[in-house]
Amino acid sequence: MSLKPTPRYLDVWLHDQHIGWLCDAGGATRFLASENYIADRRRPTLSMSMTMPRADWLTQKVLGNHFDPAVYREHGELPPFFAGLLPEGPLKRRLAATRHNGIDMDDFGILAAAGEDLPGALKLIPANLDQLTLAAKTYGVTGGVDELMVTAPEGSIPGGASLSGMQNKLAMT
Repeated sequence: MSLKPTPRYLDVWLHDQHIGWLCDAGGATRFLASENYIADRRRPTLSMSMTMPRADWLTQKVLGNHFDPAVYREHGELPPFFAGLLPEGPLKRRLAATRHNGIDMDDFGILAAAGEDLPGALKLIPANLDQLTLAAKTYGVTGGVDELMVTAPEGSIPGGASLSGMQNKLAMT
């Protein structure tokens, strides 16, 4: 029996434009920007930690380094920008309880549960696995390892809103 990690991918959409993937395997999570997003000098800003307006060289440096702390985390953590989108407290527990697959009860799966109702113009939806680029498969989280089974987490649920912050909130839809 093999203990190879099973990568999970979310498509990242900003202003109805596909800008990349959030990838997770074996507790390592990485944002991988699409080639089009990296090449677009007029790209919409996702986060000031990753995309700096009028400093394209710095954006290229961050998005081109797949181990930059702004885009990569280990031990089940999400990259900082994406971690900041997670709901907290009872809302987080409620979303975790909606997951049917035990692997999707972690922060990555909970973020997917709220993925179509996140703050701002951002959406995270289960990736279309047939349209993953070779770069997404190779550099996402696989580290170049061949023969990994690729999956997408469960999608969002009705009323699966995320209201990030320290205090408890009531999400109403």
